[in-house]
Amino acid sequence: MGNLKAEMFNRKASNPKSKPFEVVEILSIKEGESILDIGSGGGFFSLLFAEKVGKNGIVYASDTNKDFLDYIEETKSSRGISNIKTVYISEVILGISG
Repeated sequence: MGNLKAEMFNRKASNPKSKPFEVVEILSIKEGESILDIGSGGGFFSLLFAEKVGKNGIVYASDTNKDFLDYIEETKSSRGISNIKTVYISEVILGISG
């Protein structure tokens, strides 16, 4: 681990001023659902969503930054979480051209 930018995103997301647990509660996520976390950053919300959907659900953590997705992969592995799938969103998918 050790992605400072991903850790910074997670600190911001987990700040009580951001009301992260209220956000999750408002979403009314149910056991067994599939969730897409768009722009997952360091994965703070993906991890919360994974807990809510349980073993029969799945969370797709998507981002345009592979380093963030690698960080999420490391975090989920170290915590024994198996219901998060990381999805790299490339510029090709987004339709962005140079």
